[in-house]
Amino acid sequence: MRLLIFNQKTDLTDSGLGVAIDWITAFSRCVEKVYVITHEAGVVPTLPSVKILSIGKEKGYGRIQRFLEFYRLLLSTLSRNQIDGCFVHMVPIFAVLASPILKWKHIPMVQWYAHKETPWSLRVAHRLVNRIVTASKESFRLPSQKVVVTGHGIDTDRFIPPKQLNKLNKPFTILSVGRISPIKRYEILLKAVALVHKAGKECKVLLVGGTRTKRDEEYLQHLQMEVEQLKLGSYIQFVGPIPRHEVLYWYWKADIFVNLSDTDSVDKAVLEAMSCGLPSITSNISFQFMPRDVIQELLVPKGDVSALAKAIIRVSEWDPDYREQVCRRLRQIVIDQHDLNHFVHKVIQLFNCK
Repeated sequence: MRLLIFNQKTDLTDSGLGVAIDWITAFSRCVEKVYVITHEAGVVPTLPSVKILSIGKEKGYGRIQRFLEFYRLLLSTLSRNQIDGCFVHMVPIFAVLASPILKWKHIPMVQWYAHKETPWSLRVAHRLVNRIVTASKESFRLPSQKVVVTGHGIDTDRFIPPKQLNKLNKPFTILSVGRISPIKRYEILLKAVALVHKAGKECKVLLVGGTRTKRDEEYLQHLQMEVEQLKLGSYIQFVGPIPRHEVLYWYWKADIFVNLSDTDSVDKAVLEAMSCGLPSITSNISFQFMPRDVIQELLVPKGDVSALAKAIIRVSEWDPDYREQVCRRLRQIVIDQHDLNHFVHKVIQLFNCK
């Protein structure tokens, strides 16, 4: 099989969007050849069966030039190669633009989408593609019979637990990974940490991730002011963006992961943390698939600072054997429901069933 992939950004150094390279690599192990047309390219891997082509955002190309380059690369790839299927990673506008040509060539399209927003481009793409694949039923908000839930595609061979699951740091270390954005609601975590300290329990926070927009920058400044007001300067570390390959080591540095994103869909970073055997507190109701006893420990109401503080204290006081048992159960959930290899095989099967 020869697979064409449309992607937003292909860059090993991007801690968020770099996950696409995990997927591209996994697909390349299962098909004869992978051709990637990406909106933007940075540091890319050298894989013998993968060809990565950029439409030039990183070169400063304007919208019209990128539009023309997209069609040039698409037509060139199709004229020189027999393509059997097209996988669209987010960016539904690519599916819209390519649809007339791919339909003429009888090349099926599978669109990956996992976000609460439903822009016009997604609504149009939904009508044009053969299948929609998504992480969970909450991750795709349009009513559709085309949707196939595949899990999130987590590389459980890379995101593995440290040698000791039940050894805690001093002070107790909280981690959150992802873009610094208002949707992450980090101010709730900061206030909860202040309550934890008032209760006589010392802990620190590692916030891994960078900003992308002016609004994100303003939010980061707001968080820094909040840290000063709460007198938590010695306990909160804004790590900033990191290369994708370094994320694992930050998971290993932590005792607990906290995710308060207001998306109500399964968050990739939480699953990566779980795969690393890291207990993960969340207010995201989409994680109700976890065992009931685990939910009672780790799921907190949205915006409830006090409940979050109590959950942090509770997990910090877990018996070592109980902690290890929970951590291994969390990892197994990811392996069973969100493993990358299973995900790739499910997607390829959709092309085979065209």
